Amino acid sequence: MTLQQPLSGSCNNSSETAKDATVEHLKAALIEIQLCSRLESLLLKKKSLNNGDSPELHTEKVEKLKVLSESLANSTSQAEKRILDHREW
Repeated sequence: MTLQQPLSGSCNNSSETAKDATVEHLKAALIEIQLCSRLESLLLKKKSLNNGDSPELHTEKVEKLKVLSESLANSTSQAEKRILDHREW
């Protein structure tokens, strides 16, 4: 009967299967690591490009812009008044 296979052949076959499975697991792990690395780099890039201000800083900037706007309006009206006064002379 030829139902029995040599022991060394069976071990070689299961050893190759185990190696193939390990290689596949390593490839999957590598893909996952590459993906995580890419995500990390994108998050760092986003963080460095983030132009959003905190609510407090935004409020400060708005208040400064209001003051500058009022100052500009006052300067403009004073300049217009001087121009009109100059024309009357």
